[in-house]
Amino acid sequence: MGGTGQIQLCEGRMNQVMYRATLENSLLPSAGKLFPVSNDWIFQQDNVPSMPSPAQSPDLNPIENLWKIIKHKMENHMSKNKEQRETTPASQNTKAAANNAPLTPADMEKLLRSMEDRIIEKLSAQLFADRAIIERHDQTIQHMEVSLNDMETRLTTLESTCLALAKENDILKQKTEDLENRSRRNNIRIIGLPEKAEGQQPSSFTETLLKELFSAESFHTPLTVDRAHRITTSRKKQDETPRPFIVRIHRHQTKERIMKLAREAGSLFFRGSKIHIFHDYSSEVSRRRAAYFTVKSQLRNVGFQYRMLFPATLQIFDKQGDKRSFSSPEEASSFLRDRLTASPIRPASSVSVGMKTTGIAVSKLVNELN
Repeated sequence: MGGTGQIQLCEGRMNQVMYRATLENSLLPSAGKLFPVSNDWIFQQDNVPSMPSPAQSPDLNPIENLWKIIKHKMENHMSKNKEQRETTPASQNTKAAANNAPLTPADMEKLLRSMEDRIIEKLSAQLFADRAIIERHDQTIQHMEVSLNDMETRLTTLESTCLALAKENDILKQKTEDLENRSRRNNIRIIGLPEKAEGQQPSSFTETLLKELFSAESFHTPLTVDRAHRITTSRKKQDETPRPFIVRIHRHQTKERIMKLAREAGSLFFRGSKIHIFHDYSSEVSRRRAAYFTVKSQLRNVGFQYRMLFPATLQIFDKQGDKRSFSSPEEASSFLRDRLTASPIRPASSVSVGMKTTGIAVSKLVNELN
C-alpha cells in the first residue's frame, strides 16, 4: 500500500523546533494513513550523514536528471514559502504555471537516448580504473614470477649441493668405517670372561690366559699383548652378563693364530665359565654381521658350510661344492629356500635331534624361511 502524504507549508526558515513539529503533525499522521494495519515502514531523510544507503548516481539514474529539469523550471517562478505565495501577484503565478507545463515525450526520449552515452562514459571510467588495477597486478605477478624462478634456481642448486654432500658424506663414512676397522685389526673380543678376573694387570693376565687356553707351544711367535680392557658400559646387577673384554695383540699374525686356534678348539672354558673369542669389529660392521644369525643357524641345520667375509658377506658352500656369496641376509634366505624346495637335503646329524625323517626337518625349515 502506498501513496503521498499531506503537504506541510513552512513559514520562515526551517529550524529544529519547526522540523520536529512537521514530523509530528504531518509525517506521523500520513504514515498512519498509508500504513493503517502495521508499522512496517522506515523514514529515510536525504542528505543525512548517518544514512546507511549510498547516494544514487545521477549519471545512471535518469529520474535524477528529470528532477533537476523540474527544479530548474520552478525555482524562479514558484513561491518558496507561504509569505512569498501570499505576496506574489496572481499574474506571475499564472506565468509560472504555464512554464511548469509537464515534460513532453520528446523530453523523455532525449533523456533516455542520453543514457547510452552516460553509461558508456561511466563504464569507460570504471574500465580505465580496473585496467590500472590489472596492470599493477600484472606487474606484481611478473615480479613474483621472477622471484619464483630465482627461488627455483636456488632450490635446484641447493638440491644438487645436498646430493653432492650426501655422496661425499657416504664416502667419508666408508673411509671412517674402514679406518676404524683397520685400527681394530689386531684386536680380539673375549665374551663371557667373569668380571674382575683380569685383576690389576689385564695385559699380563691375558697373555697367561691365552697360553693356558691354547698352550704356549701353539704360537710360532712371541705372544705379546699391548693392552686389554673392559668396555665402558656399566653393570646394574651383579648377576648380569660380564662385559666384553677387548685385547690388542702386538702382531697381526699372532692375532690370526689365536682366532684359528679358537675355531679349532670349539668350546673354551675359564674357571668353569664358557668363553668365546671373536674379531673386534666396529659397531656398524658388528650390526651387519649379526643380522645373519638366523640364516646361519638354518644353514647349520641342513648341513651347509659357510663363512663370513669382511665386512659382512656370507659365503655358502653346498653339497656339490658350489659357493655363493650374499651381501644381505634376505638374499641368503631366499637362496636357501629355493635350494631346499628344489632339492630337499638331509639335516646335519649334530643338529637334527628330535627329527625322525628328512621330510619333517626340511618342511619345518622351509616354513621358517617363509
